[in-house]
Amino acid sequence: MPRYSGSPFALIALVSCIVACGEVGGAPPDAAIDAAVDAAVDAPIDAVPAFALTVASAGDGGGTITSSPAGISCGADCTEDYPQGTAVTLTAAAAVGSTFVGWAGAGCGGTGTCTVTITAATSVTAMFALNNAVVVTLAGTGAGTVTSSPAGITCGSDCAEAYPPGTMVTLTATPDATSTFAGWTGGGCSGTGTCAVTTNAAVGVVATFTRTLYALTVTRAGNGAGTVTSTPAGIACGADCAEDYVTGTMVTLTAVPAASSSFGGWSGGGCTGTGPCNVTLAAATTVTATFTLTQHTLTVTRAGAGTGTVTSSPAGINCGADCTEVYNYGTVVTLTAAAAGGSTFAGWSGGGCTGTGTCVTTITAATSITATFNAAPVLTVTRTGTGTGTVTSSPAGINCGADCTEPYPSGQVVVLTATANAGSVFAGWSGGGCSGTGTCTVTMTAATTVSAVFTGNCDTFSYADGTTVPNWTENAGDWFIEGGRLRNAVANGVYNHNITMNGSNQLDGCGRLTAIHNGAAGIQVVGVVLRWQPPASFIIALVQDNTNAGNFNSAWIYQNPGTMSIGGNLTNQAFGLTPNIEACVTGTAVTLRVDAAQDGTYETSLTGTTTLTTAGLTGVMAASQSTSTTNMPRIDNFCWGP
Repeated sequence: MPRYSGSPFALIALVSCIVACGEVGGAPPDAAIDAAVDAAVDAPIDAVPAFALTVASAGDGGGTITSSPAGISCGADCTEDYPQGTAVTLTAAAAVGSTFVGWAGAGCGGTGTCTVTITAATSVTAMFALNNAVVVTLAGTGAGTVTSSPAGITCGSDCAEAYPPGTMVTLTATPDATSTFAGWTGGGCSGTGTCAVTTNAAVGVVATFTRTLYALTVTRAGNGAGTVTSTPAGIACGADCAEDYVTGTMVTLTAVPAASSSFGGWSGGGCTGTGPCNVTLAAATTVTATFTLTQHTLTVTRAGAGTGTVTSSPAGINCGADCTEVYNYGTVVTLTAAAAGGSTFAGWSGGGCTGTGTCVTTITAATSITATFNAAPVLTVTRTGTGTGTVTSSPAGINCGADCTEPYPSGQVVVLTATANAGSVFAGWSGGGCSGTGTCTVTMTAATTVSAVFTGNCDTFSYADGTTVPNWTENAGDWFIEGGRLRNAVANGVYNHNITMNGSNQLDGCGRLTAIHNGAAGIQVVGVVLRWQPPASFIIALVQDNTNAGNFNSAWIYQNPGTMSIGGNLTNQAFGLTPNIEACVTGTAVTLRVDAAQDGTYETSLTGTTTLTTAGLTGVMAASQSTSTTNMPRIDNFCWGP
């Protein structure tokens, strides 16, 4: 069944109508009556609030007050509850020998009826005076007294007096210390001066006093935070920072700083210091409470065997020189560590920071943070030998040439690469566990020195194929470039098939080269020529495939003129296809060394004694006893010098 949504009174009227209609036109259907009754029972009744209307009489006269709608009959019944919104009309009737002189309260005045619309508890006063009497009623939120001249009225205590007909009575209103006099109504009086009435009939006068209120306003200053509350209540600043108080009220203000702040003190209203502020309201007053963010010290300490600096954002820390700074509560400070040369930054501790990135800390208390710098092991590269070249590193740091030392973090793997300049050859590494002519890999755990040997007066034969070699002199054979290497194209060659480098004249010194076997079976010979003088005086230190094995497997030193061998020979060796060989002469001593693995280590050596003691040119020889010019050995990376 649909629910009735109107008022229950209207519903009752509806039911009554249904019944009445039945009486006129026949009985209504039972179903209709049931429905109406059910609706009346089910109808929600929203409670309407009721408020008390209270009537009082004043003065030395008498009378009664009645109401419409009924409820008030004062004399006997002076209070009645009425539903909110009810318009109640009050009527005053003076007793014999008295006069109704007017209303006070609820906006009523004069001597007619008083109509009050009930919206809250309401009080109305009806003033009755004996004939020729003056009646004073005090109204308003304030307090005060009214006196008369001639004497008789002292209202507060005595508010009515009968005077002889025709007497002029002057009334004077005096507010108390908490109030102001707002003015007169009734008896023909208005304004705030004295009120003069003539007693030709009963007279009623209302004196209205209003409480004096002054605003107390609290402001908060400073970069901090906090609240201010008041006793008596009214101020809760934060949210409510102003309140009106009756003049003379003493208000105690209390400041409570937030956790991030401190209370700096009061100003205004005669208050100072940090205790409670007591203000007695005699005028509009403003009081300021200053809250200041608390400050805390950030201290940076540097630890470890290394060195470096720590700086901050916002500025303040520059440690090195300045390692402490005071910051406001809640400040976010970012610290950055920079290791000095020869040191590495190992990481943070304290302030919630770890790792080696920036340290971000929020200041809420005194904070200490440590930055640890470790001394970095230094890698030093030296270059030796008669040649020139550069050494670079990965990661960057070494570029030797110009920069031959660099500190690296402990455990850092550094790869060194040697690059020979034109006219030089990189001969190999020493130190740091490195050898050979490839890259040098060093793991930094301590100070380390690595030497790179560059041999000067070199030729890598990087010329166009088929060309002769510039700055060389052919003494026998047919020499040209093939595949970036030097070869002799004459088959069935002999030991005097040699070519010497112009300007390579030396008495004592060395020659170095890479011998390249072509892999075919046959007698193939490659050697270093020392002290060559025309037409055919020379020393040759050589490697040879002496058994048609397809690789170099023997070595000896040969002198011309003279003996075939001046130092014996080495046979059944495993020199492979591309050994590096070095031949040196000092005085009468001749030495041949072979580095079969090309790793910078000469595994095999042979020594002889020469009778040739005159300086000569340095060069190379290569030959094959094959009749084919395709099965010829080749030479690469020749250098001469000490």
